[in-house]
Amino acid sequence: MFVLGLLTCITLRAFSAQAKVVTSFSECSTFFYKGKAPEGMDQNAKEICQKLENKPFYYATLYSVSHRIPTAPT
Repeated sequence: MFVLGLLTCITLRAFSAQAKVVTSFSECSTFFYKGKAPEGMDQNAKEICQKLENKPFYYATLYSVSHRIPTAPT
């Protein structure tokens, strides 16, 4: 049982992801059409760029703090 738990921890660590709250999507703008983030979203939302450990950014999320969910166009 210990070995299974140890292997699980090692595997999860190998595939760890990181998220960074940013002031603008400029760090991960390559994920948007023509490099420009969408407009008309919740103005109080936080911009988050996510990446795999030691890799370039691979995903962008606009997160609504008040609703505690990723936002959608309004």
